[in-house]
Amino acid sequence: MVRTLKSVDQALALMEYMASAAGPQTVTGLSRELGLAKATVHRMLGTLRDRGYVIQDPVTARYSFGLTAAQLVQPPGVAETLTSACSPAMRWLWQKTGETVLLAVREGDKAVVVEKLDSARPVLSTYPLGRLMPLHVVSSGLALLADVPQEEVRAILAASGLSPYTPHSRVTEEAVWTELRAVRRKGYAINREGFRDGVSGVAAPVHEAFGRVAAAIAVCVPSSRFEPEVDGLCVSVMDAAARASERLQSCGRAVSATVPGCGPAGRSTGRAPVAALPSAIGAEE
Repeated sequence: MVRTLKSVDQALALMEYMASAAGPQTVTGLSRELGLAKATVHRMLGTLRDRGYVIQDPVTARYSFGLTAAQLVQPPGVAETLTSACSPAMRWLWQKTGETVLLAVREGDKAVVVEKLDSARPVLSTYPLGRLMPLHVVSSGLALLADVPQEEVRAILAASGLSPYTPHSRVTEEAVWTELRAVRRKGYAINREGFRDGVSGVAAPVHEAFGRVAAAIAVCVPSSRFEPEVDGLCVSVMDAAARASERLQSCGRAVSATVPGCGPAGRSTGRAPVAALPSAIGAEE
């Protein structure tokens, strides 16, 4: 019989719980949910933080996934090239809109945030790195589904159960297909509080060589200011996705290490370049 290492098993259980949780977690909350001593959880989080698997918010002291964990969903080298190639377009979109900008990729029937730039506005909406989101209720998820074959989409929707997350969630295949047809026609997806109350967004697909969707770029906006800005946001997000697609395709045609801007130096920190301590609308509690 193969013996297991208790500490490794506990650390993996912690990571699995954080992947499915609604948002950033406290040591006390993790201790309670996992049935472990707070000292044990604290030591595990310290090790994971040192290796970049989790990050700790300096204001709330809560923990969420770091970029190292998010990159595990990508084949070796792909995540680095993708985030580096998309970084200039993300920063342009951040400066253009002043809103939180996300980069998400598809992992099975979920979208996962692999890079972000938080808004510097006093009131913002955001997601932690590594956040898993159902494809059918967020704009980035719908953008990622834009080129997926019909039968595969049906399987994804069946696996998701089309669970409602808010009163605005799409909970029927017909509603999701209507939105997907609109995404394919317009080139962008809109989410109006489908996943979290008070949070809306726009996303567009990023295409790699041969036109395959590699990721989605999105803006995450408090609903209180979304509608007056939505038309401009759609244009800006599509422009950013086009910029990112062009750069990603350029990186894909060359050895990434030799292409200026396609290496680790282009990676952002996942925080706004301007120092701010904003209050988050809809941020996971």
